[in-house]
Amino acid sequence: MTPSAANAQDFADDAREHLLNKRYADAEAVLNKGLAAFPNDSGLLHLAGHLALNSGQYAEAVPLLEKALQANNTSAAILLDLGMGYQTVGRLDDAAQCYRSAAQLDSGHIQARANLGFVLRAQGDLIGALEWFHGAIQLDAHHIGAVQGMTSVLGRAITPGYVPMIADMLVQLFHSPYADYGVLAPAAACQLTHLFTIQDDGSMTQQLDGTNTLLKCYLTKCANTDPTLEFALTTARRDQLLSGTPNFALAELLGVQCFINEYVFHQKDDERNQVQSLKSKLESALSTNAQLSEFQDDLILFAMYAPLSDLDGAAKIVHDTYDPELASLVELTLENTIEEQAIKSEIKSFCSVEDETSKKVRGQYEVNPFPRWVHAPIENSVHPGAMLSEMFPYFSPPEFLKEDIRILIAGSGTGQHVAHVALKYPHAKILTFDLSKSSLAYAIRMTRKLGITNVEFRHGDILQAGVLEGPFDIIESIGVLHHMGVPVEGWRVLTSLLREGGMFRCGLYCERGRQGVFAARDIIARESIGDSAEEIAAFRQRIYFDPPPGDFTRIKERADFYTTSNVRDLLFHVQEDNYTPKRLHDEITELGLTFVGFEEFEDHGINDEYRNMFPSDAALSNLLNWEEFEKSQEEPMEGYVFWCQKLAV
Repeated sequence: MTPSAANAQDFADDAREHLLNKRYADAEAVLNKGLAAFPNDSGLLHLAGHLALNSGQYAEAVPLLEKALQANNTSAAILLDLGMGYQTVGRLDDAAQCYRSAAQLDSGHIQARANLGFVLRAQGDLIGALEWFHGAIQLDAHHIGAVQGMTSVLGRAITPGYVPMIADMLVQLFHSPYADYGVLAPAAACQLTHLFTIQDDGSMTQQLDGTNTLLKCYLTKCANTDPTLEFALTTARRDQLLSGTPNFALAELLGVQCFINEYVFHQKDDERNQVQSLKSKLESALSTNAQLSEFQDDLILFAMYAPLSDLDGAAKIVHDTYDPELASLVELTLENTIEEQAIKSEIKSFCSVEDETSKKVRGQYEVNPFPRWVHAPIENSVHPGAMLSEMFPYFSPPEFLKEDIRILIAGSGTGQHVAHVALKYPHAKILTFDLSKSSLAYAIRMTRKLGITNVEFRHGDILQAGVLEGPFDIIESIGVLHHMGVPVEGWRVLTSLLREGGMFRCGLYCERGRQGVFAARDIIARESIGDSAEEIAAFRQRIYFDPPPGDFTRIKERADFYTTSNVRDLLFHVQEDNYTPKRLHDEITELGLTFVGFEEFEDHGINDEYRNMFPSDAALSNLLNWEEFEKSQEEPMEGYVFWCQKLAV
C-alpha cells in the first residue's frame, strides 16, 4: 500500500487487521508508512501509541498518544490508552485526569473506571478507589480487573464498628469467581466480630447465626485468620458438640471451616472423649445395615472435629440418603478424599525418590499436603513479555515469549500456584511435578474442577528432573528450593532445562525476615515438641494464652498461623534454608543467570526506599546493593519472589 493509493483510514484498517492476527511487526511497518503520509491523523497516532503501549515501549507510547489526543480530544479510547501510558511511567495525576475524562465522555466506560480505581489506590485514596471499582462492577460484575481491585481495597477495610454497606460489598465479592477470598478475610472477620459483638476472649452477647450470609460466605470460602473470631468459633463448636442436638445450619458451617483449617482449633479433653464416643457409635452403625438417617446429628457433630473419611466404612455414607445440610460435608470431607485416592494410582513418576532429605520432605507433605485451598480466582490472561516489561521497565524480555510457550513448575504442591499460572497463561503448555503424590492428587482434582486443561502433572524429585524433556521458556519454583538439603544443586538441575534467554521465576525465604520464625523453631527444638496435629494445636494455644519468652506478634498476624499444614510448614518443617541478597548474587552468578528484579517490592514501597538509597541503580537489579539495603531495614520481607534470565553460553 502506498500513500498515493490509500487514505489514512486504509492504513488504519490494514494495521488493525495485522494487530488482530498478532502480526505486530507488519502492523508497525504499516503504521510507519501511514504516519509518514498522514503525520497528524488521530487514528494512526492512536494505533501506533496503542501498539507501543502493549509492546512495553511506554516512553515511545506517551508522546504518540498525546499527539493523538491533540488531534481528537473527544475520544474516550485515546484517553484510556494515554492514561495507561501515564500510569506506567508514574504520572499518576495525569493518568487519573485521563480516566476521569474518559468516564465523563462515556458513562458506561468500565475500563476507565477500573483503571481510575487502581490509580487512586496507588495514591492512597482508598475510599475513592473503592467507589470507582464498585461503580465499574455495577456496570459489569464480570470485569476481572475491577473485582480484583475492589477486593484488594475492601480487604483492608478494618472499621471501628459494623458497616452494613461494607458487609454487603463483601458478600458481593464472595460470590464473584474473580475475587481472591483470602484477601477479603480480615475485613470479613472485622465485620462479623462487630455484628455479633464478639469480645477479645471470644465471648458474645448474641449467638452466631448460621443463616447469616456473610458468616456463611466467610466460613465456607476461606480460612479464618482472626484470633478473636477463632475463640468464638471454638466455643460455638464446643457448645454444639456437648449439647448433642446441633443447629444444623451453624454446625455445617463449622464443619466446613474446620475442614478448611484442618481442625486446627483447640479442643478440651471432654470434647476429645465425646468425639471418640461418636466415632465408635458411627463406625458400629456403618458396620451394620443401620439407617444413617437415624445418625445425622452424630455425623454432623463428628464432622466438626474430623473428616468423615476418618470413619471406618465411611464409603457407605456416599451411597446412603441424608439431609441436604450434610451434602457439602459429605462431598468435602469424604467424596473428594475417595476421588484423590483414585487419582493417586494414575500419577506417572519420572524417577524414584532416593535423596534422604527429599524423602523427609515428601513424608511431611504426604501427611499434610500444603496448602489446602478451595478456590482460585479466575484471572485475565496476560502476555508474559508485556507483563515483564511492565514489572521491570529497564528489562527487555526475549522475543520468543510472544509465541506459545512451555513452562515448567518445579514443586506443584497442592496446585494453587499451578492454577494461578495456568489461568494467567492459558495458551502455554505447562509441565509440573512434586515429591508428594497426596499433594499431586489434590492438585489434579482441583485443576479438573476448575476446567484447566493445559497442565500435565508428574511425580518426581528436582534432583532427578534432568531426565525431563526440555528446554523450557519459563521455569517457576516458588517456595521449594529452600526445602532441599543443598538448594543450589536443585537450582542447577532446573537451570539446565531452561533455554538460553529463558526466564526463571523463583521464591525463597529471607534469612533476616524470619527471625521470629527462628525463635519459635528454637523453642520447638529445645522442648522436643512434635509435629502431630494435636501438638501443633497445643502449641498454637500456648502462643495465644501462655507464650514462651519472645515476640510472636508477627507469627500470629500471618495467615499461615491458622491452618494445620500451614503452621507445620511455617514452624515445624523438616528442612529449611534461608537466603540473603548476597547469597542470591553468588548462586545466580554461579548458575549462569542474571538477576532481573524482585516482585511485590514496588507495591510495598520497598523499591522507593531502595531508590533513595541507591539512585544510580535505576533497574533495581544490583543484589550487592540490595544486601546493604536489607541490612538497614528493621523488618525485611520474610521471602523473595524474583526473576532471573539465563545467559547465552
